[in-house]
Amino acid sequence: MISSCGRAWANRLELRGSFAIFQKIRNRPGFFRRLSRRRWSNYCAQISKIKWSRSQKGFFESAINLGYRETRDMNYPDASGVGPFPCNNPNGIRISTAVGHLSQARHRLNLTVSPNSTVNKIILDKQKVSSLEVESGGVHTSHGENVVLAQVL
Repeated sequence: MISSCGRAWANRLELRGSFAIFQKIRNRPGFFRRLSRRRWSNYCAQISKIKWSRSQKGFFESAINLGYRETRDMNYPDASGVGPFPCNNPNGIRISTAVGHLSQARHRLNLTVSPNSTVNKIILDKQKVSSLEVESGGVHTSHGENVVLAQVL
């Protein structure tokens, strides 16, 4: 609910080129829709203040009283403060990354998903990741052309 990332990510990701991606996952009228004049409906929704729980309202009011400013759209490039953020639970059903995205790609031969694994070491070759030392029921080395690490808590 509180964000202070400011413009740091926007400068690195070429925000204008990212609009199409954001548009596909958002269904809240706002910043991205105003720019594109298109209507999208997919996994992400932003809960209106009317539907906030007592604890959410209390958290918001406490943050405002502490001096945080209200932010109406956490995905806006200059977002900083307290306010609602898009959640991936349309109609009260949480759409996890595994359900919403990963399940559609797991069949790919160039994708290996290693659950319950810990990366102990990232091995570089000329400043490029060449392999990983992975622990999962034992320690082994995993090689790959492209390596993506993701942490889920």
